[in-house]
Amino acid sequence: MDYDVVIVGAGCAGLATAIRLKTEAAKQQKDISVCVLEKGEMVGSHILSGCLFDPAPLNTLLPNWKELDPPITQKVTQESMRFFFSQENSCSIPSSLIPKPTRHTNHYIVSLSNVTRWLGEIAEQHGVDIFTDTGVSSLLLEQNRAVGVITVDKGIDPQGNPKDDFLPGYEIRGKSIVLAEGALGSVTESAIRQFHLESKGVRTYGLGMKEVWELQNSEELAGKVIHTLGYPLQRGLNDSLYGGGFLYFQEPNLLHIGYVIVGLDYEDTFISPYEEFQLFKQLDFVSAFLRKGERLEYGARVIYEGGLLGQIAPAFPGGLIVGESLGVMNMLSLQGSHNAIETGILAADSLLEEWESLAPGSVSKAFPAKLEKSRMRKELYNSRSSRAMFHAGLLSGMFYSFVSGTLLGNRNLFTHYLPPGMDWEKTKTAKESEKCIRRGYQKPDGVVSFDRESSLALSSVEYPEELSHIRVKKGMEQVPVDYSLKEYDAPEQRFCPANVYEYVKNDEGKVSLKIHNENCIHCKTCVVKTPKQFVEWTVPSSGGPNYSGM
Repeated sequence: MDYDVVIVGAGCAGLATAIRLKTEAAKQQKDISVCVLEKGEMVGSHILSGCLFDPAPLNTLLPNWKELDPPITQKVTQESMRFFFSQENSCSIPSSLIPKPTRHTNHYIVSLSNVTRWLGEIAEQHGVDIFTDTGVSSLLLEQNRAVGVITVDKGIDPQGNPKDDFLPGYEIRGKSIVLAEGALGSVTESAIRQFHLESKGVRTYGLGMKEVWELQNSEELAGKVIHTLGYPLQRGLNDSLYGGGFLYFQEPNLLHIGYVIVGLDYEDTFISPYEEFQLFKQLDFVSAFLRKGERLEYGARVIYEGGLLGQIAPAFPGGLIVGESLGVMNMLSLQGSHNAIETGILAADSLLEEWESLAPGSVSKAFPAKLEKSRMRKELYNSRSSRAMFHAGLLSGMFYSFVSGTLLGNRNLFTHYLPPGMDWEKTKTAKESEKCIRRGYQKPDGVVSFDRESSLALSSVEYPEELSHIRVKKGMEQVPVDYSLKEYDAPEQRFCPANVYEYVKNDEGKVSLKIHNENCIHCKTCVVKTPKQFVEWTVPSSGGPNYSGM
C-alpha cells in the first residue's frame, strides 16, 4: 500500500497535518494522497486532555470552523487560582498576582477527544484515508532512511503463537512519514534512537489524571475555570514536587477535574500519583462540588514537561515529528493542543513547499526553519524556564511565574535548566525515601475518592486475548525483583494509575512480577519511571481505553 504522506496518530497534530495538506494541495492543483493510522478503536478513543482550548490555529487551518458544527462552544467566562494549605484551609490568589500567560481569555473548555473526532470527519471529507484500530510497530527503513511504516501483527496468542485469525503486519510506504503519536510515542522513541534526535536539554515528563463528572443543577458554573496549587502534593513552600489541580465547568452540568501535572522526576519512591489525585478530590473545597455528582469517565496520560529546552529535532531522513511527540506543551499556561495544531500546519506547509524536490528519505530543511520562526517557538521560549524554577521549590516557581509573566510582560531575563538525568534516576531508594514526608493516603470513600479497579471500569478499557504489549526487556528479567522491589519497594505498583504491575508469591514463596496488560490505559508512565527502565511497552494489536468525552 502506497501513499504520498503517511501520518501516524489521529490526534490534533496528525489531523491538522492531513487537513492542511489536502486543502492547500487542492489550491495548488496538486494531487497528494494522505492516510492517517490510528491505534485506537475510533478517532478520539485514546485522546485525553484538560482541556482549555485556544482556537487561534483553527482560524488558519479552517477559517470557517465556526460554521462546521464544532464541539467548541463553552467559552471561559471566569477563572481563578486557589492555594491549599490543608484539607480544610485554602485561599483564592488575587488576580493581580496571576501571571498573564496563564489567563485564558477567549479560550474554550472542550473535550479534546470530541474535537479530534470532529477534525477526523473533516479530514475524511477532504479525501484523507483514516485507518482506525491500526497500530504501527516500526518505521520501514531502507539505507537508514524512513520510506514507510509497518503495522502491528494481529492474531498472536498470549504465548506468542499465531492464532487462526493471524494477520501479519503490512507495509505502508510513503514519500514522507509524519509521526504524531503524542508523548512517548513508540515509533517516535525508536526514531529518536535511530537518527540521534535527542536534545541537549532534559526530557522530563508528568502524569496527568482526569475524571469527567456530571453535577446537579450547576448550570450557573458553566465557563468557570479553577486552577490549584499547594496541598496535598506540595506540603511546604520549598517543596520541589511539581503539580496542581484543575476544575473546568462545561455546559450544561459537566465538570472536568484533574490532577496534573505530577512531575515524574519526584524523589520519594512511596509517592502514588493516583492517591494524590484522590486526596485532592477529598479537599473540602473540591469535594463540595462532587458529593452530589456522578463520575462518568476516568483516564490518565503522561505529558512532556521539558519545554523548548528539551525539545527533540523535528526532522529525520524521510519524516517529520509533530505535536506532543515533538514536545509543545507550554508549562506556564498548561496548554498544548493549539501548538500541536500549529506544528501540523507548519509540517504540511513545509512538505508542500519542498514537494517537487523532496526525494523519499530526504531530510526536510523547511520544517525546522518554519518552527524556528513560528509564533509557537516564541511562546515556548518565553516559558522555557518555568518547569525548572518549580523544581527549585514552589515559592521559587510562583515568584518566577509572576515576575516573568506579569512584571516583565512574558519575557525571561535568564535560562534556568533542570538537573540532568532521567526521571527514574531521580527516584530515591526505599531506605532513603523513609526520610521523606509521609503522605497519609486514605481508604477511598466511594463518594468522591475511589480505588483503581472502579476507576478502570470508567476507562472502558478492553483488549483481545493476545500477546501482551508490555513485557520486561530482554536481559533485564531479574531487575523487577532483585532491583526494583528490593531497592525501591517496586514504585511501579504505586505510580501506575491502572494496576498493571503486581508482585505475587508462588506456593514456594518465590516472588515474581505479574503484568496485567489487560488493565493498561496507555498512560506510558512505566516507560520513564520504572527503575532502570526495565519495561518494554510496544503498540498493542488492538484495544486500550475507549474515551468518549475526555
